[in-house]
Amino acid sequence: GPLQQARLLRILSQTRAKEMDYAVVIRFAVEKADSTDVGLATNAYLALIRAPDIDSILSPVLTGWLAEDAPTAARVVAMEKFASELAGKPGVAHVLTAMLRHTSIPVRQAALRAIAAQSGKVDAQEWNDPLSALLAQGASPLLLDALARVKDKRFDDALNAVAADTAKPSTLRLKALLALSGSGGGLSEPAFTLLTELLVDLASPGLRMDAAQRLANTTLTDAQWDAYLALLPATGPLEQGELLVAMAVGQNQQHISAALAKRIAAAFAKSPMLGTFRQDLVRKAFSFTSRDVYAILEPAFTAALAANEAKKERMDAVAQAAAQRGNPTAGRAVYESGKGICIACHKVGNKGNEIGPNLSKIGGIRVERELVESILFPSNNIARDYDLHSFQMTDGSSALGLIKARAAEGITITEASGQVRLLPQEAIAATTMLTTSLMPAGLDALLGEQDLLDLVAYLRSLK
Repeated sequence: GPLQQARLLRILSQTRAKEMDYAVVIRFAVEKADSTDVGLATNAYLALIRAPDIDSILSPVLTGWLAEDAPTAARVVAMEKFASELAGKPGVAHVLTAMLRHTSIPVRQAALRAIAAQSGKVDAQEWNDPLSALLAQGASPLLLDALARVKDKRFDDALNAVAADTAKPSTLRLKALLALSGSGGGLSEPAFTLLTELLVDLASPGLRMDAAQRLANTTLTDAQWDAYLALLPATGPLEQGELLVAMAVGQNQQHISAALAKRIAAAFAKSPMLGTFRQDLVRKAFSFTSRDVYAILEPAFTAALAANEAKKERMDAVAQAAAQRGNPTAGRAVYESGKGICIACHKVGNKGNEIGPNLSKIGGIRVERELVESILFPSNNIARDYDLHSFQMTDGSSALGLIKARAAEGITITEASGQVRLLPQEAIAATTMLTTSLMPAGLDALLGEQDLLDLVAYLRSLK
């Protein structure tokens, strides 16, 4: 039966004590790669991707499947998995080209998902013509996700046209911007307007983060910097942090003059979120410029850090006030309105997103004092399985997120924007577990005092 076959295949592919059995194992795995039994198909896939000569073994098989007008659903799933893992192999890359040109829509969509799943920029010369043909038919979210991995300048004119088209949904226009070949390139005025609108859109945390990242890593005009910096102090800590990170890693330092650096420092000095940032990150962000630039920010930053110390001393009093004067009904309204952005990452019942821990029964395991501390200083007590990890990729890029799953094909993470991303094992150069929470400190700054008390009372009532 398929269960026994799957187990045997797993054992043989992992041990293979006798090399004379190698061909038999691979042949059997090829036969079962399109099995309708998920477990058997998965173990066949795991056995095949370990084969040193997998490209020559697999390419003819996939080509044979593509000769069909409508490959079975199981074969489409298998093709997508193999293409996602092995797109860098010449034979499989050629198969991907054929998938992009196939008459079957599910096959073409599987190819686009496989390209979108690649880590970092990919060598996509062979795919460019069929991708151009698909883009000429119209931009879809899936196609734009694939083009974001390709990042070829031949697509930029069409992508800029999509981004500037106000008749199209904001989500589609943003994806077009993120797919442009150079993240540091300038922005047209319609594109810049879109990003600044999304930057302050409380209803769309994922889009807000994507917009913040794009703005932080883009060469802006002087007028665009003025508009961006005017909005920045009123945005959340994650959005502001994107600019600090971009400056700290040198992403846009060459485009920032001393005068502009002073304007950026002045904008951060006005931010109520200033005390939520690590001292080393803030210092590193401005280390490329003169000391007098950081001096603009230093008094406000020192005061913000002192305010954090004062908050620590007030936690007991706030917890007691929440127990006595907090209104759970009003607190529910605070949560559901997104005012403290809890709903962006936490789920209560069927409301919210499950990037962070589910809070549906949090009141049964946390008292008011612990809830207050979790809101004010989330890094003090990180929930199990919600440790933040930093990944350095072999192509020089980096990724940051929560590990959701580990498998032979790679590590699946959830990024701050809520995007789920697969990092292939061979593309990961180094991994570091951070001591900070994905949830930023200081979110209480987004709330009034009574709102905070009501929110704590509501969370305590969830049992």
